[in-house]
This record gives sequence, C-alpha cells and structure tokens, in this order.
Amino acid sequence: MSADKINADLTRTITLGDLGVAQAVFGPLHRHVANIQEAFRDPNAPRGTPAYRVTLDAQGDRLIVRARAAADLERTQRIVEALIDLARSKGRVREGDVLAAISFSEGNVDQTGPMRLPQLGGLTLRTPRQVHYVEALRDERVDLIFGVGPAGTGKTF
Repeated sequence: MSADKINADLTRTITLGDLGVAQAVFGPLHRHVANIQEAFRDPNAPRGTPAYRVTLDAQGDRLIVRARAAADLERTQRIVEALIDLARSKGRVREGDVLAAISFSEGNVDQTGPMRLPQLGGLTLRTPRQVHYVEALRDERVDLIFGVGPAGTGKTF
C-alpha cells in the first residue's frame, strides 16, 4: 500500500524473507500496513501536503518505509520487527497485535511488544498499562492498587 509520495529523505527496505510471514504482517488487503501508517498521521499537515510522516509500500515479501525523520523510521522498524516475530511464532497477526505493537513503540524502547507470562498460563500483556499494572503487583513497596476506568478497559485483567 502506498499513500501519496512524501518528500522523504530517508528510505529503508525491510525484507521479510517468507511470503507467509509477509501476508500475516501486511494483513488482509494490507490492513495492518494501513494501521501502521495511520499511527504516523500528521494532524497539522496543511491541505494539499502529505498527511503522513511515514509511508509504507508493501511489495511481495518487502516493505519499503519512507520517512521524514530518523526517529519515525526507527519506530516503524521496531513495529514491523515485533510483528515479524509474532508472525513467525504464532503464524498470524491480528489487528489487536498491530495496535499493541504501535502502542508499545511509543514508549520505552526496551519493550517492543506484548510481554508473555508463561508462569500465569501463557497470559499476554498487550498494552503498556497492563505491563505497568503487573509490575505494580510484583513491587513489594506497593500495598494497594486501584483499577479505574470505563467498561472493557482491562480492569479485571
């Protein structure tokens, strides 16, 4: 999928090497690629100029990333690498996995994707807030934890 060409100084080609992995990472009708690109929408872009700081072009088993800034290029690569690892381990990538990878890429560089907890029956922490919650549970200095928020936000996690 390719959006309008942007004046990109930076281009990187990520080769996935396996068409099955590429299909899982790109998603049906390249929906996952579109979700990643949407994470880089520039809400302040003037009319008539490109609305994305990053554009992605999926071709075969390759993903061509064009970015205006090196930080956006590196963040996009972290997102795609997390999805490649997931596709290789599980054989599929769901939209929620893509959104989780995008969410994790915004924060700490050390945490690139969902954290798995095999000691809890294979439980997977999918958002940075869930990771923070489990870290708080494990912290001996924390005596009480409150979970507040609307329905469906993972309070009973």
